[in-house]
Amino acid sequence: LYKFSYLGGFVNISIVSPRIAELLKYMPAKIEEDNDKSLIAPISGKVIEVKVSKGNEVKQFTELIIIEAMKMENSLIAEKDVVIKDVKVKNGENVQADQLLIEFS
Repeated sequence: LYKFSYLGGFVNISIVSPRIAELLKYMPAKIEEDNDKSLIAPISGKVIEVKVSKGNEVKQFTELIIIEAMKMENSLIAEKDVVIKDVKVKNGENVQADQLLIEFS
């Protein structure tokens, strides 16, 4: 993947073989989700601790959930001030990458 800048704009360019280019036509386009209203698991792992509950008002950089993956603990934090609408996981639960963990109001 190459990133080019021209006249203040950026263009991402991928160079692939003709066969890969042909196969890419059949791949579904990835839909970008609005992450302002939810927290999605970035990796598969086990929920070690959920640090918030429904109705909590949390400030930016507050720790929300700790997920253990490959014997390392990963702390997920709030990117901005939010109110917790719903928590979809519990302590000890196994989660998959891209799974919904928390919904924000």
